[in-house]
Amino acid sequence: MAKSGVQFTKDNEYYTPKEFVDRFGQFDYDPATTKEKAEEFNIECYDTIDTDGLTKDWTQYKRIWINPPFTIKHEFLAKAWETYKIAKNDIYILFPIEFVTTQRFHNLVGGGKVICTKWKNKLSKWIR
Repeated sequence: MAKSGVQFTKDNEYYTPKEFVDRFGQFDYDPATTKEKAEEFNIECYDTIDTDGLTKDWTQYKRIWINPPFTIKHEFLAKAWETYKIAKNDIYILFPIEFVTTQRFHNLVGGGKVICTKWKNKLSKWIR
C-alpha cells in the first residue's frame, strides 16, 4: 500500500509463504497484496499498492487475509477492527510479535484472537 509521504523499501513488505496461509483456509479478499500472490493463494478479490485497499469497503467479504506493509500496519489494523465491528467477518492479519505487545496495538482493537507461530525466521526470508 502506498501512502503519500511514506518511503517504502524492500524491508517494508514481506511475502507470506503459501503453506503458511493455507493453514488458515481459503480467503476471499486481501487488501494488501500483489496480483501474483493473490493468484498463488487463489484469492479472487484483492487490492495492491496501486489500488489501495485501505480506501475500499471490506464489509462485503467473509474471510480476509492481510500481511500489511510494515510501516502502515497500524492503519490496516484500525480498518480491520472497524470492519469487524460492522460485518463480524473473519480477518487474519500477520503482525510481528513486537507490534502485538505495544500499547498502540491494544488501543486500536477491542478483542480478537492472537495466534503465535514458529514461522518468524521463514517469513523474514520471503521479501516481496
